[in-house]
Amino acid sequence: MPDVSSDPVPTCVAHVQRRWSEFIESPHGVVFCCAVTPSEYPLVDAVVRLEEDSATAMHPDIMLRFDATVADENYGHTLREQLIARHVQERAWLRETDIPADWEAPPPSDDPVTALIEACSSYHAYHQLPARLVLVLEPQAHRDVAAWEAFVTKFATEAPPTLVLWIYEDATNIQLKRLEDAVPKRFVHWSADLDFPRLMESICGNVTDDDTPSRAFRHAWTQASAALAEQNIETAEQLGDEAIAIAIAQTWPHLAAGMELTLGAALVGDADRVDDALARLDAAEAHALQSDQAGEPSAAIVRLRARMARGSVLLQAQRYPSAAELYETTVPLAEAAEEPRTQLDCWRLAALAHELSGDAESAWICGRKGLDLAHDGDETPREHSTLAHLGVAMERIAQSRDPTDDLAAIDREMSELAGTEDWRPS
Repeated sequence: MPDVSSDPVPTCVAHVQRRWSEFIESPHGVVFCCAVTPSEYPLVDAVVRLEEDSATAMHPDIMLRFDATVADENYGHTLREQLIARHVQERAWLRETDIPADWEAPPPSDDPVTALIEACSSYHAYHQLPARLVLVLEPQAHRDVAAWEAFVTKFATEAPPTLVLWIYEDATNIQLKRLEDAVPKRFVHWSADLDFPRLMESICGNVTDDDTPSRAFRHAWTQASAALAEQNIETAEQLGDEAIAIAIAQTWPHLAAGMELTLGAALVGDADRVDDALARLDAAEAHALQSDQAGEPSAAIVRLRARMARGSVLLQAQRYPSAAELYETTVPLAEAAEEPRTQLDCWRLAALAHELSGDAESAWICGRKGLDLAHDGDETPREHSTLAHLGVAMERIAQSRDPTDDLAAIDREMSELAGTEDWRPS
């Protein structure tokens, strides 16, 4: 557990970096399993992002992210297909920078894990990577736990020293630690244990310690965050409301906005509390707007996050016209915040909401604006994984319009944007 009494975030990041360095510098490690709570994940992910960038990386290893959910025993084949699709999308950039770009994966073996290992080893050899190839798998609730454990075990047992797997596990439901005995040295299980409540206390320390309201706010915020990490929503809301009341009384709108957004986001997906979630997120945006008017630099992003979360709630509640209107009116905020990926998502989700409400024409208009954004010369929206989903949606919408002759045009356009005819998501 790191000492977070001073410079808390850098201290936690350095704590994770030290453990990763110990692992990656060992000749035996193949699978690095990091046990984190939902609150700890962003800090650990910050280390991955630092290592992804050659300008900030402490090690020469190449990191590639994957986000496929383990649905069955074919998980290795799914990851292999994602690796191939990633390379196809990067070919144009590789050629522009005079990097060999003609790699092709070997024919897949029948065994999914073997097929993945062979493809990754071939990729590593083709690009003559100076160090290891690290596959980072995003945290998720796997639908087939047995298949997940079997995949990790086989990879840890059979992968060559040029390949590494970075995976996550929920610190509140640890299941894979026993693999340290099954696959010693090659499988390493590590609990981040970042002392999140104390970290939050330290972060909130910018309000003077001798101020009684600040101490009360800091305590309520910290305890609410800890309750959320344990998925105790009722307690989190009680403590969060205490923090919000203090923030309002002390005219700290940025802190009230942050707490409302945190509580509202925790309610997203709860079908029985749709109106409660919307009320929280509305309040978060209102406080953020007040904070923005006072010159708080983070307020615009909080407003944007609150609106995107509201859109998710409206879609899940099947309030499609309201969701469409919200996403369309959020585009200017995303543009002002210089977040082109969120702009693209706004148009995609607005198109989806119109489509689900039966308004194919409005869906087409919004989807068209999303594709136009991807054409505007900024590569960032193209890199967003949801662009392919927008393309699929546009094909679907095209078939419901009259006339229905736009289908082939969408396929050509998406092939141009993706740089490959194989642009559809796997």
